[in-house]
This record gives sequence, structure tokens and C-alpha cells, in this order.
Amino acid sequence: FLSSLELDISDAIGLFSVLDSDGTGAIEHSEFLFGCLRLRGGAKAVDMVRVQMEQEWVHNAMINMKTMMQEIMKLTQLSAVSKSKGTEPVRLEAGASEISFPEVSEIVGGTSQILPYYYDDLRAEEYRTELLSEERAVTLQELKRISSDALLASRHGWDDPRTGARISSNELNLYHFSYYHILPKAPRQGILLQVQPLSPASPISSWRALCGQQILQGRADLPSGVGTILRAHHEADGSVTICVSLKQGRFSSNEELGNIMLGDMELGKVLRIDSHDSFSYKEYLSSAPCLPAWYCSHWWGEPIVSFVNCCQKHSSLRRLNDASANYWVCGYANRQHELELEIGRDITESSFYKALNVADGLLLILDQDATPFSRIWCDYELYASITAPDKMLDIVTMAQLPGKSQAGAQMLSKSPLPGESAVAKSVREQSFPLSLLLQGLQVCLEKGEATIQKDKDGILFEMGSHADLTTGAGQELLQQNLKRANDALHSTFAILAWPQAMQRGTLLDFGKNAKGSVLGKQKLKLPEILAMDDAREVLELSLAHFEDTCLDSAVKILASGLPSRGLKDLRLSFEGCNRITDQSLTALGSHFCQGLRKLYLDFIGCVKLTDTGLSAIAAGLPSSLEDLELHFAGCSGITSSGLGVLRDRMPKSVQTFCGTFKGTGTSRNFPNLEEFLAFTG
Repeated sequence: FLSSLELDISDAIGLFSVLDSDGTGAIEHSEFLFGCLRLRGGAKAVDMVRVQMEQEWVHNAMINMKTMMQEIMKLTQLSAVSKSKGTEPVRLEAGASEISFPEVSEIVGGTSQILPYYYDDLRAEEYRTELLSEERAVTLQELKRISSDALLASRHGWDDPRTGARISSNELNLYHFSYYHILPKAPRQGILLQVQPLSPASPISSWRALCGQQILQGRADLPSGVGTILRAHHEADGSVTICVSLKQGRFSSNEELGNIMLGDMELGKVLRIDSHDSFSYKEYLSSAPCLPAWYCSHWWGEPIVSFVNCCQKHSSLRRLNDASANYWVCGYANRQHELELEIGRDITESSFYKALNVADGLLLILDQDATPFSRIWCDYELYASITAPDKMLDIVTMAQLPGKSQAGAQMLSKSPLPGESAVAKSVREQSFPLSLLLQGLQVCLEKGEATIQKDKDGILFEMGSHADLTTGAGQELLQQNLKRANDALHSTFAILAWPQAMQRGTLLDFGKNAKGSVLGKQKLKLPEILAMDDAREVLELSLAHFEDTCLDSAVKILASGLPSRGLKDLRLSFEGCNRITDQSLTALGSHFCQGLRKLYLDFIGCVKLTDTGLSAIAAGLPSSLEDLELHFAGCSGITSSGLGVLRDRMPKSVQTFCGTFKGTGTSRNFPNLEEFLAFTG
């Protein structure tokens, strides 16, 4: 192979580095193919590609340097602010900044006076911005940096805050990164806790003596929050306001998490927490506004490395550049210490809803257990996306491929990617795990879990159209809307699963694997699931070039699953399916929705079709139809007689028509309705 490229064996290492374009240390088949094509022309081509790659490396280095300079400028500004307030300048130690506080004497007064006093000196001015929550998307470059930050920050070893087990680099997820890194970093100069002593004799009476000591909330072995007391102030009502430097997690006023502890000693109950000058991790990375091209719906337990790999694969397949590879990730976009402000009471005013509304599409990232389907936020985001007519939907997961030693990212998309043929789409998606789609087919939105119960209550309130859910009428409306939402989710996954299911012969018993055993709780019939979604307005499905499996029986199954009402736009492609006959067209023609307005049918290369099939399609055209597009090129059994029947049966409501009939008995195409009527008249 090297000889064919006019390369000596000594060039093997250089060739590998050229082919490994993403720098992972492994070469995928796509990298190998495109890399070899770029190298045609001999050893000089290698040198040119090396120069090109070095330019890309320099470009990335410049981006990193720009980010570092922004951070240095922010720290310089903070140092100037600290000096003007009489504090010591910022000290940088081991890549982190620490800020020393001025000594604060105890003042007798109310909480309303002391909290603003503290915040004058505790503002995170160097990172907090005026960015709206929907403007805090992260670029792909920033995601890569986050992955590096997470690995670097955890290099000395982190324990899982839920299980206590040591975390490996491959297991490091957003829960871990948030607990140990984001949450302690976000309130850069501390948070304020208002604590009620348990009794007059409580050690809380000597808080000032406790300054510099470590406190925690929750179990000692698995605390929800850990911090160091910096300053203390007694309030007139008997409570104590303390400034705490966070070390791990967060403190909460939720009584279920317990009281503040000092070792084995209970100090007091948390009444109030103030950290309203905190910042998001996106703001820590950059102060530049960044609107999302893609909204990421995912489970925080997905390893960060896998998450970033999925985004990289998505960006590569979508051919996104630096300006368009922008992803909104709640864990990095939201100010984690101000979630009540980010989410609010009305879901439609939440940061999640606003970001999804401005994004071009939703990127659903699934772990091997499809955990997002069990989370009500993810289910709601998915529902909101698929019911938005212009919103794209991509689903990515890390899956083990046949013959591969390592898992790779696989992607499903609602529609073909730019420049992608229907055949290429089918090939790309054929290795996507069916077990994940099976769980999507059984998702139940109202059964989704939420970390905070009021989030779920807010989503159900929105799903109930803001009706009073304590009344019978409100509950009835909620159930109707939930059924509509679940039907939409199920039908979407039925359409995504259809090509693979048809190829495996499991359209009527989806969930059965190649050995005959059932993967889920029950076997599902995809046409029944599709037909139940009577609120679906658009249905697009391509079975192009499935020559071996797209038979009359499969088309009849599809026809039986077409929604009988509500459908406005139907687009089906059977291009190259040369084994289907007029029976398929007869089945389709008898199942068109009567409210249909747009119809696109592609039968190019279906050589067994005749005038009988075309006449069956014409006879089934609904009277509501406005736009009609038919493609029968290469179907030699169709003649002018069949076109005459189409003309006679065409509804008067049709305003636009396009048809390709090259290679048929008439052998001509019709770009508009006028030419068709003139030819057949």
C-alpha cells in the first residue's frame, strides 16, 4: 500500500499522523478513505497535508491562547478591584485563583442589611456576564476543553458522591464534574448561609472561633456539600450568617439533606442560601455570546469523554464549522447556584425552553441504557422538538460495532443530512442499536423522573395547558395532552426504526432479536404505533434501494399504518425497490388520509409497476390535495393510458404538480401542472 503511494516504510509514522485527523490515536474507516484520497500524488502530497494539519493545530492553539488571555485580563481586573476595596491582590496557586477577604467585625443588625454588605465584597465580577441563558451555548472547541479540564481536575482521584467508589477517567461524568469542580468554582468568592442554631447551647454561639474549619451537610461519607467557614455574623433574630468557601457540591435549605455538621457535631439548620452573583461554566470559559445551533438533551451520568465524542461525530457528519458547532448543554449554560431563577415557575420562561426555541435542532445523546427516556425533562424536550415543524432531530450514542475493539458514535437523523442520499442514510444508520429505539417506543412522559419534584409539576402543568389539575376537567385535559405527546414520541421512533425493522422482518414484532427472543417487555407492532398518532401532520420515510426486503408485503404493512386523519404532508420514497408490484400502489392508494394536502411519491426504477398501479394511486387521491409530486422514471409498464387516468382522477384542488416519467411509455417529464394537462388533454 505504501509503495502504491510512492512512500518508503520510514514514512509510516508520518502517514499515520496524517490519517489520524482528529488526533485520537486510532484511524476510523472514513479517516482512512478520505486521507488516502487526499494523499494521491506521491510523497509531496504528504508534506502538503502535514502543512495543512500544522496550520489547523496553530489555529486551535491561537483559540486556546485567546481564551487564556481573556482569563488573565479578568484576573487582572479583579486584582485592581480588590486593591481598590482594601483587600490583598489575587493570588494564583497551581492554576487556580484564591481571594482573601478583609476582616469583618460582628455587627448587630438585620439580615436585610448584612447580606448586601457581604455581597459588595463577594461579587464574582471577573466571570459573571450579562449573557442571557440562551446565549450560553458552548462551542465544540470549548467542549473539548471541558473534557480536558475534567480529566485534569480529577487527576488526583475523585470518589463518586453517590456511591463513594473511586471514579476512573472513562467513568467521569457531569454529576462528578459539577460536584467537584463547577459548583465549588461558580461562587468564586463564597456563598452566604443563614443558619439557625439548634439550641442556645449549640457550638454555633462561637462561630467566630470556627472560622477556617470545614463543615458539611448530609452524610459524613457522602456529603451533599462541603465548605470552609470564612467569616461569620450574628443576626438580631438569633441566626448566624456565615460566608463559606465551597469545596464540594452545594448546600441546601432542603431539610431532607440534614443540618450543618462539624465532624460528628450538628451545628444548625440552613434557613437561607444566597449566591446570586455566581456564574455558569460557560461564562467561566468565555464572555462572548453564543446562540445554540443544537440543543443537547442527555443524562448527566453519560461519561464526559463519550458525550464529547458524540458531539464530535455529530459535528463531523453535519459538516459543521467553528461558527455553527454550538451546543447548549444545561450543566454548562445554567448558573448552577441560581437554578430557581434559571428555571422559574413557568416552564416556557425557563432557560431550557428558551434555548430549545432558538436552536435549529435537538441532539439527543443516549447512553447504553437510554436513561434520558426515563427523565421527564428529556421527554418533554424531545416532544417539544418533534412537534416543531422546522426543528431537526438527531440521536447519537456510543455503540460497539462489529469487528471493532472500541465503541464508536452512531447517529440517527429524522431526515437525510445535507448532501446525503437515502441509501447513504440507511447505511449510516444500520448499526444503531435497536434496543435503544425499543425503549423510545415505550416512553411514557408522565412517568419520567425529575431531580426536583416541582420541575415535574411545572412540566405537567404546561402539558395540562395551565388548567387546574386538582379538578376533574383539568385532569381530563392533561390526560388528553399526555396521550397526544406520548403518541407523537412513539410514532417518531417507529419511523426512525422502520428501515431496520423492515430489513430484519420485525415490523409486526419489533423487539425480537435475530435469535427470536424479545428484547423488551413485549413485542410491538410498528404500524399500529404509527397509526395511533392521529395528530401527526407530516410523515416522511425513505425505503429507497431496499431491494431485498421492500416487498409488497412490507408496503402493505406501511399502508396500514398511515394515520387516517390529521396528516397533511406525506412523503414516501421507494426508489430502486424493483420487486414491488401494483399491489403496493393499490394498498397505498386505499389508505391516503382524506385531509392530505401534499403528496410526494418516488417509484423511480420500480420496473414491475404498470398503469394499473398508477390508476390505483390516482383513484385514492383525496379531494383536499393541493401539491402533488410523482416520480415513475424507468417504470416501462406505465403508458399514456395511465397518465390519462391520472388526469381524469386528479382533484380540482391540486394547484402544483411535478412528475418524472422518463423511461416509461411516454418518456417525458412534467415540471408543472400546465404541461401535464396540455400533454394529456
